[in-house]
Amino acid sequence: MKSLIFGLVFFSSVTMARTVDFVVNVPFLTPAGEQVYLTGEGAELCDWKVNCLLMKQIDETVWKASVEFTGSVEEIKFKVTRGDWSREEVTSHGNHLPFHSVKLNEHEGPVVVNIAHWKDLRPLQFTGNHRVIKDFYVPQLERSKDVSIWLPPSYKEDENKRYPVIYMHDGQNVFSPYTAVFGNEWSVDEVMEKLIALGKVREAIIVASTSDKFERSLEYHVYKKGRQYARFVVDTLKPYIDKNFRTLPDRKNTFLMGSSFGALISFTILWEHSDVFSKAAGLSFPAHAHNNYIFDFVKNEPIPSQEVYFWMDHGLYGIDSRYAPHGENWVNHLLGLGFPSEQLEFRTFEYANHTELDWAQRVHLPLQYLLN
Repeated sequence: MKSLIFGLVFFSSVTMARTVDFVVNVPFLTPAGEQVYLTGEGAELCDWKVNCLLMKQIDETVWKASVEFTGSVEEIKFKVTRGDWSREEVTSHGNHLPFHSVKLNEHEGPVVVNIAHWKDLRPLQFTGNHRVIKDFYVPQLERSKDVSIWLPPSYKEDENKRYPVIYMHDGQNVFSPYTAVFGNEWSVDEVMEKLIALGKVREAIIVASTSDKFERSLEYHVYKKGRQYARFVVDTLKPYIDKNFRTLPDRKNTFLMGSSFGALISFTILWEHSDVFSKAAGLSFPAHAHNNYIFDFVKNEPIPSQEVYFWMDHGLYGIDSRYAPHGENWVNHLLGLGFPSEQLEFRTFEYANHTELDWAQRVHLPLQYLLN
């Protein structure tokens, strides 16, 4: 009887052990060459010792650690740092984060965390030379939008220099957490500054017009109000920018970028206005949205006569994980119609979901694609 009881106890303790994979997506703005650490409650997470559990870098902005939990651990409480509390993770607004919490009995798969920002870095906000135009009238839609314009570092220094332009959608989310719908920005201004300093992109002007929660799905849908929105960008916004700023107005220096529905409208504008734009980038491209209308669109609209290039991507985690079969079908469909494979860049990101933080962590890649 004693041996039976011992065997049951031993078996129970073994089955309660669980290895948890932690994946941390860090901002592109994270200083190069530094380490990322996990710390938290309990011996397995070093009892909050800040530089104990070193993570392994598996990609440019992705770190991973596997931790075995034994005994009766039901909830994991943890934080992420770069080795000391002065370099711990904070919110996009720079505010303190108490800790992350995961209930083991309610969670399957890896624990994935997006780091918005670091305590020791310059706060996220409008960075550099910005202009904001409030209530910019859109005659094609009979309403107004706010337009934010980011000018590159040399804009004030060299009055003869002209620049390519990227037109972005959902402008409230592009530059500042204080205007962003969910409190997290793409950090495009900070990322551009870093890319320029590293010599990885040409300097460029970024123009971002806002969306409205009630009109967004209509304006970013080519068969609803998307063509009116496209005419706004082509006939109203671009002429204004070209007139008032030192741009390179030709198609080879004029680009588009957006995410989700903004990815779809970026593609359709590029497809129908290849005389104005030469490249576009669509992050978290939802090929299946609105009953797969994008498939019908390319059947009905001929391949642009002028050479165009398109970046599309999606994550493989959370909401974006549902995009995988649709994205592959879309790429095969597009290539099957005769679109040149060398003009299409398709990427997937294993631990990326469908949020502004996910797009911020990889926006440096499509920016380099557009501005190479």
